[in-house]
Amino acid sequence: MPKKSRKRRPWTTADVRKLKSFAKRRTPATNIAWTLKRTEGATRQKAFSLGLSLDTRARNLAPKRIQQPSVGQVIGLNGHVAEKV
Repeated sequence: MPKKSRKRRPWTTADVRKLKSFAKRRTPATNIAWTLKRTEGATRQKAFSLGLSLDTRARNLAPKRIQQPSVGQVIGLNGHVAEKV
């Protein structure tokens, strides 16, 4: 059985609106493509042409740096640095 040929569908304003809202909510590109019934490549390409980011990596997941006490300071039980009395 031959493969179904795909026809290019133009992007409607409703599709673009949905794409923008999904990108704002940081939804993964595969989920956006599935919802819009388009390929992931087409979805990414349209987002790029609109200047949208489909990067879903969370921000600020780097481990927090622990402040080392200097001479004359101690670390309390809550992790805060305090002056030695």
